[in-house]
Amino acid sequence: MYAFYEGGENARMKKMEPTVTNQAKTGGIFGYALTGGLASMSVKAAIQNETSKVPVNQTPKFYFFSAESNGNDSSAWASGANTVVNSPAELTLVQLMKKKGRREARVGSMNIGGAKTGVMDKDRLEFTHKMVRPGVYVMEVSKALEPGEYGFIYSLSGGGAGGAMTARIFDFTVN
Repeated sequence: MYAFYEGGENARMKKMEPTVTNQAKTGGIFGYALTGGLASMSVKAAIQNETSKVPVNQTPKFYFFSAESNGNDSSAWASGANTVVNSPAELTLVQLMKKKGRREARVGSMNIGGAKTGVMDKDRLEFTHKMVRPGVYVMEVSKALEPGEYGFIYSLSGGGAGGAMTARIFDFTVN
């Protein structure tokens, strides 16, 4: 995935390397325990550093290249960390919460009624994607983003609590 910087003849792209989540955290466990599970406990995926190395404006544009873009579909039998993203439809855009030395995204919750894994509907931010040619997509946010930390999350199967240990995040900072 690449962030696209418009500017006429000075237009350029910056490659966005995915960051693999390095730990899972829980939040609200005291309320969960105190209420016997009536209050929800959240599960968060954490990535290192308080800010991304990819700065963008409030209406960023991204280009996504799948293996199909160069005539290669090597993911037919891949699994786990080797799985590749084939389409932007497999990604979820979220705002990341800045914490000391890290950023977090909520990827699950549980209470007495059950557990949910993955990004909650209320935490998802809308974006559109359009195929430019086979395997190449342009992606744009649906409305201007507030300054802060964001990321496109790709969750992989298996792993830690709520899938938090097995997610890749293409992160960026809105200035």
